[in-house]
This record gives sequence, C-alpha cells and structure tokens, in this order.
Amino acid sequence: MQETVTMICPQMVDLDRRVEMMEKVEALFDAHGGKNFADISGDLREWGFVQKGGDPATVVMEHGGLHLYLEVELDDTGKVHGYALLPFEEMARKQERFRW
Repeated sequence: MQETVTMICPQMVDLDRRVEMMEKVEALFDAHGGKNFADISGDLREWGFVQKGGDPATVVMEHGGLHLYLEVELDDTGKVHGYALLPFEEMARKQERFRW
C-alpha cells in the first residue's frame, strides 16, 4: 500500500490574508489585554484557529489555512499575560538547532 503525502508550500498561502489575520489577532489582544483567555478564544476559533495543545500556563493554537502559529501565555487565573503569533516557516526556523 502506497501512502500519499501532500506538501503545502509557503507560496500557496495568501500572504495578504495572512497579514490581515495577524493584524486582526493583534488588535484583539490589544483590546482585551489582561482579560481572561476565555473572553477571546471564541473569536479566535471563529477566525479559523484550532487549539493544538497547551497546559495551564500556555495555549497553543494554529490556523492551518494561513499557516499561523499562536502561543498564548496565561497567568494562574487564566488571564492573558502575553502571546506570540508567527508564520509556520518562522516557527520552524526558531525550532531548528543552531549550526556551527
């Protein structure tokens, strides 16, 4: 049995839509800074972000269509402490080991 693998190239991502979404997410966090993550998670899901993991201090979400990675840092009460929003390509580069 042969397995088929589909590769999605960064060029296939609509870069204008990606930038618009990044600006939209940044505006959401600016408007809701310091509030509970539960207050904004619904908007993120509506916009296409899917939770991929996390723990009590961090929520990891991805937008597969726009190749965006979102990591939200939470304090011990569930309030947003900070976030990182990166394209998949940049996240992959950050995870590569430093080469000498």
